[in-house]
Amino acid sequence: MTPRPARTAPHVRVRGTAHIEAHAAPADGGKLRFEGTLADDANVPLEEETISVSLSADEPHPAFDLERCPRLTGHDGRGDSSDPVTFTRTDDGGRFCVVTTLPVRQKCVAHFAWRGTHLLEGTKEDVHVDPWVASIELRFDPEPTRLFLDREPLGLDAVASFTDRSAPSSPPNLALTLTNELGAELGHGTTNASGRVHFDLLRPGPPGEGELRVAFAGNASTASASHVAHVERHARVSLHAPGAEGGTLPPGTSDQGISVVVVARTSSGDPVRSGSVEAEVGGNPVGAATVENGTAKLVLTFSAEEGTVSEVRIRYDANAPWYEPGDDVVLRLPIVSGGHWRAVPLVAAGLGVVAWLLLGRTARTVSARPLPSPPKHASTAIHATITVRAPGNAAAGWAGQVVDAHDATAVGGAEITISRPGSRGDDPLARATANEAGRFEIRNVDPRTGDQLTVSSRLHATLRQDVPAFGEIEIALVLRRRALLDRFVAWARKRGAPFDAAPEPTPAQVALATARDPRAARWARKIERAVFGPEEVDAHVESELEGEAPPPSPESSEGLEQDLDDTPR
Repeated sequence: MTPRPARTAPHVRVRGTAHIEAHAAPADGGKLRFEGTLADDANVPLEEETISVSLSADEPHPAFDLERCPRLTGHDGRGDSSDPVTFTRTDDGGRFCVVTTLPVRQKCVAHFAWRGTHLLEGTKEDVHVDPWVASIELRFDPEPTRLFLDREPLGLDAVASFTDRSAPSSPPNLALTLTNELGAELGHGTTNASGRVHFDLLRPGPPGEGELRVAFAGNASTASASHVAHVERHARVSLHAPGAEGGTLPPGTSDQGISVVVVARTSSGDPVRSGSVEAEVGGNPVGAATVENGTAKLVLTFSAEEGTVSEVRIRYDANAPWYEPGDDVVLRLPIVSGGHWRAVPLVAAGLGVVAWLLLGRTARTVSARPLPSPPKHASTAIHATITVRAPGNAAAGWAGQVVDAHDATAVGGAEITISRPGSRGDDPLARATANEAGRFEIRNVDPRTGDQLTVSSRLHATLRQDVPAFGEIEIALVLRRRALLDRFVAWARKRGAPFDAAPEPTPAQVALATARDPRAARWARKIERAVFGPEEVDAHVESELEGEAPPPSPESSEGLEQDLDDTPR
């Protein structure tokens, strides 16, 4: 009996998108010339890619002749002699060119197509050619990539030009409209004798990634045209504490926690949607909180002498490039009671705000021993999870989204793998890569008991567990810095007093308590810089810090090694 060949599942990837921009113009010798560009969804040119070109017209037309555009290095080719499709290749700027012997005075439609790659979906573009109307192209001068909203009004020029390079002048008196990716009109104007229009942008859109689209609707003598620029809109963040009249907070007891509401707004008055605020006294952190819908609720905890006035410095910490921190806010805080001043504050007291902000405890998935119950005074942890939102069948496989467990933002680029453990290691059955929205799909897999689903991301701890049921699933990952801080807290809990503290031990507090243990003090300071600092925490940083961890008890390091082994990377 002939054995049945082993069934293997294809490697499935969620792919990005691409777009073709092309236009037509008359060429020498009565020919018609098409030029264009191929770029991905980030507007990065795609070089050395093959594009198919075909024509449809009311009358029969001869075969294509090909020529390279000036300064292009792409190679052109031709399909089968019976196939009216021509192939051309893009150069290192994503540009391509094709010329046809089709008479200029004949209406036609040019069809451009790109098949795509394993990472990018294919795309198509049709260019309608009407010999009785002029063809134009639009561009920005200069091409914008970033818009700084604090510089309103923003000046932007659009330029229209004839695609026929032999045209004597640029097209005047064309009505151009400027919109963003939401379709909101940002401005309109009429081209001058040089084909130029100046736009003043008062409200180009919210901070973040977006588009600027300039378009001409067309008229009896000139064909319609449009051009899109992909941009980032940046805004400066300003902070304000409504409860601090004249820059002075109400008197408080510093070592019992003082609540401060901080409002974060952009220069246009819009609420800031992400990031965090941090407070310092004497250069030491005393509280932190996330910004939600423009508001953060800080809890300041430290020790100071009664009757003194502490200077509290509050700064904004961005987690997105388009939010740019503004000036720090400095407030005066009269102290009405408290113990002796300590140089290093106790961060994350009160309601455990810092732990809630920067601490996420990854779930123990496949482990030799169960996770011990957290102490009653520990703050609520944020776990990595895989949740089946809508059950499906085997044909549907799995589809879903990878998000951050703390703020539910998409984790683009995450790798999702289905594997089967074996004597020689894991055998991958299928893989997918989440797109920018965190979406992915995996099909055609016949799982068995013991098969594993592994999800990894550069800045998030790796999650591994038994494959879930088929259907729509949501995968929530925890940032490596959160997982690192969680393991630090577990270490301090095992060491006990004076390293442990309520509601959570912090690196600064542990560094102070380990004055007689230089190794532990240095390690705690490194943890503090990694977790609270601006640098990214990837697998390399996480591994280095774990390798420097002192034993959880002076006698043995076995407990710590076991604890770290149980934590997903």
